Amino acid sequence: MGALLWACGPLPIPTGELGNGQFSYPCSPGSVDTACTGGGQAEASTGYVDPITGSTTTLPTVLAVGSRFSIDYTSIIDGGTGSVQGDSSYTVSPASTRLAELSDGALLAKRPGYLALLAFSPSTASVEDLVFVRFASIASLTPDRAEVSVPAGATDTLSVTAQDDAMELLAGRLVCAWTVTAGSDKVLIQGPNDGASVRIEAVADGDATLSVVCGEQGTKVLVHVAGGVSVGDGGVEAGDAATDARRGDAAADAREGGAKTDAREGGAEGGEGGHKDASGVTDGGKNG
Repeated sequence: MGALLWACGPLPIPTGELGNGQFSYPCSPGSVDTACTGGGQAEASTGYVDPITGSTTTLPTVLAVGSRFSIDYTSIIDGGTGSVQGDSSYTVSPASTRLAELSDGALLAKRPGYLALLAFSPSTASVEDLVFVRFASIASLTPDRAEVSVPAGATDTLSVTAQDDAMELLAGRLVCAWTVTAGSDKVLIQGPNDGASVRIEAVADGDATLSVVCGEQGTKVLVHVAGGVSVGDGGVEAGDAATDARRGDAAADAREGGAKTDAREGGAEGGEGGHKDASGVTDGGKNG
C-alpha cells in the first residue's frame, strides 16, 4: 500500500546522502528517549517532512555513547536499480563496528565521533544510500527530580536524561543501572532497572537513596517515605471512638438506672416496714 500511495503522490524529499531514500528514527513505546515525543515521532526543530504521512524523518542531532537506537530506511526510487518505490525492507548497518554495532535488534553506540549508516538493498545486494550520525560521551546525568516524597504503600517513576560536555541533550535509549544504596528497607525497585527510568515502591517510613549509573556517569535521587493515616482510616477511627463513647454513656446510664431502681426498692421496703411497726404499736396499745 505504501508503494502505491507514494507512486500516486509527490515523491518524498530524500534524507540520504545519495538522494535515494529516507532515513527515519523510530521511537520505542515505553522507552525514555529525549529524541522522541509523546506521539512516537523523532523530535526535531529542522528537517524533512514526509508529504504523504506528515511525519518527520529528521534524525537526532547527537546520540549518547552507550545508548541503543534504531534507524529505518525507505527507498523512494524505482526503475534501473531494481528498487521498488516505498520499499522498506532494508538493512541499516554501521560502516564501522568500532563506533557502533548491531545489538539485540538495535544499534549500540560505542565510541564518540561521526559514523555512516548504510542502507543495504535486498534486491541489488548493494548499498543504496547512507546517512551520518554523531555520537558523544555522557558528561552528566540529570534526574527529573533530585528529591521526591512518596507515601508509604505508593509507587512512583523516576528518570534521568544525559548531556554531553556542551550540556546538549543526548538521544538514544540509555543503558543504566539503578540501585538502592541506602534505605533498602524503605524503598523497593519494581521491574527492570536497566534503562533511563525506574519504578519504585515505598514500603516503610524513612529516607532512601537511589543511585543510577549510565555509562561512566552517575547521579543520586533522595526519596522521602512518609506514612500517615488516610482520610478513610481517620473516619473509621473517629467512628470507633464515638462508638466507644456511646457505649460508655450507655453503661453509665445503665448503672445510674440500676442505682435509682435500688433506691426506689429500698424506699418501698422501708415504708412497708414502718407500716408494720406502726401496726404492732397499735395492736399493743389495744391489748394493754
